[in-house]
Amino acid sequence: ATAQRWKLELESLAKELEAERPDGPPAKKTIYFIRHAESMSNVARDHMKKQRITGAVRLCSSGFDSPLSSRGRAQLLEVRPRAREIGEQIEAVIHSPLKRAAETALVLFGDEDDTGGYTQPQGTRWLMVSGLKEMRFQEHAQANLMRSQSILRARVRSFIKFVSRLPWERIALVGHSRFFSTMLRLMGEEVWLRNASIWRVHAAPEPKFGLHCVAKKLVATPADIDPADPAIVGDVASSSDDSHE
Repeated sequence: ATAQRWKLELESLAKELEAERPDGPPAKKTIYFIRHAESMSNVARDHMKKQRITGAVRLCSSGFDSPLSSRGRAQLLEVRPRAREIGEQIEAVIHSPLKRAAETALVLFGDEDDTGGYTQPQGTRWLMVSGLKEMRFQEHAQANLMRSQSILRARVRSFIKFVSRLPWERIALVGHSRFFSTMLRLMGEEVWLRNASIWRVHAAPEPKFGLHCVAKKLVATPADIDPADPAIVGDVASSSDDSHE
């Protein structure tokens, strides 16, 4: 039932947005891929590498929908100036409904308000899409027990086709590493996104999956992440490594 809901949401939303541009979607798209900043669950998973039991306790307490860590919030403030420049060019921000992705989107692209917080900017479409969530329980179970990601890939393919139907030429996607690395692989590129890093991808229509990557570039990353790290490009983690979600 849950799977059916996200499929219905994508189809309903795509049809609604297609009506805004009767002549069809733009031939090419510029897509900014942004993985959420460091979350409390990321901290717990890193701690598990040193202290497995206490790390596991921290992971359980942080929960599936964990908020950002203090380091994650600092990462966003560092990357925000570049994101605001990008925000002047994009037409829409689409983010996962999980707290860490929603907060990342708002801090990077939102306008400052009188209370020191952030609000959604006027003139930019802002969409929360459940199909953009990180790996679901079924997908995790299949990856770890059967060494297969067919369920995840099916959801990602549906999302790529959804993006291909959108009426905008320039959009930002804010979500999760495993989902984005799978999405980019299906689009023809191997990229592993680190926390709060922004990748710009130029994409063109492709019959099988909907979009194909023409060019990519890392345009922003926090100083505490080394852009020369081989894990960022061309060294995507194996399906059994769940430490990066």
